Amino acid sequence: YTIVLVVFMFMGRIMFLQLPEFSSISEAFATLFSASLGEFDFAIFRQRMVLPSKFGYYYMIAYLIFSNVIIINFAISILTLRFNELEKVNNGLYLKQIVLIRQILQHDENYSGLV
Repeated sequence: YTIVLVVFMFMGRIMFLQLPEFSSISEAFATLFSASLGEFDFAIFRQRMVLPSKFGYYYMIAYLIFSNVIIINFAISILTLRFNELEKVNNGLYLKQIVLIRQILQHDENYSGLV
């Protein structure tokens, strides 16, 4: 996530230098970080710029897609790791219950199974 943020921060700083939201590195960082949290405005790209405003729209949409995909992948990996840990514990508890039940049940001599 940090790499994507830094790359887009410098790219925005180069492309949109005349905008106050990208006038410094700290402003660009704050603009992109708040955009990844859902607080963004496409109207900032309608101001006087050398580039057409559609480049600003494409830039922000590309950043939002990349950052959201990375954040979703973080969440999925955390859930997957936790699920694997709990699956091992659950399997152990299941086998423990089987052993406890087996001691209670009687063994049938004719069919060689649990009754």
